[in-house]
Amino acid sequence: MTGIIVSSTIADVGGTQVDGRKYVTEHHTDLVGVVHSVTYLADSGADYNAILAANAAALEQSLPAAELQANIGQISTVYPPVVTLQYTTQAAVNAEVRTTYAGATALTAVLLGEYLSALADADLALAFGYASPSSELTALRNTLNAQSTLLLSGLTQRGQ
Repeated sequence: MTGIIVSSTIADVGGTQVDGRKYVTEHHTDLVGVVHSVTYLADSGADYNAILAANAAALEQSLPAAELQANIGQISTVYPPVVTLQYTTQAAVNAEVRTTYAGATALTAVLLGEYLSALADADLALAFGYASPSSELTALRNTLNAQSTLLLSGLTQRGQ
C-alpha cells in the first residue's frame, strides 16, 4: 500500500548546538490522520528536505510492517483476533498468515488455522496459491475446519 504518508513538514529547527548541529522535529501525517513525529540531531549544512523525504519513505515501509506483525500477533495468540487494516490489505494479512501457518505448531497453528478457516474460498485459494475450486482447496478447508472444531470445543471446556 502506498500513499500512507499524506503530508510531511519540518515542524521545528532548534538553535545551533556548540558543535554546529541542530535538533530538527518533523511531523508526518498518515492517511488516517495520525501524526508521527521524528526528531533528530542534524549536522551543520544538512539538507532537511532530503532527510524529511527519506524519513517519510521509511514510515511508508515501517507502518505496514508493524501493523502486519501486530495482526499476526493477534491472530496467533488471541481468539477471536482483532485485525486492523489501516496500513495493510486483507490480502497481505492473509498471505502473512499463510507463511506463518506453514511453520506454526501447537496452539499457534490452531489459532492461525481458525483464522484461515473463516476466509472465503477465493481469499483462502489466493493465500495458498490454489485454484478455486480445487481438490487441494477442499482438502485444506477440511483440515482447517477440523482444527477450528478442535479449538472451539476446547474453548467451551471447563477445568476440573
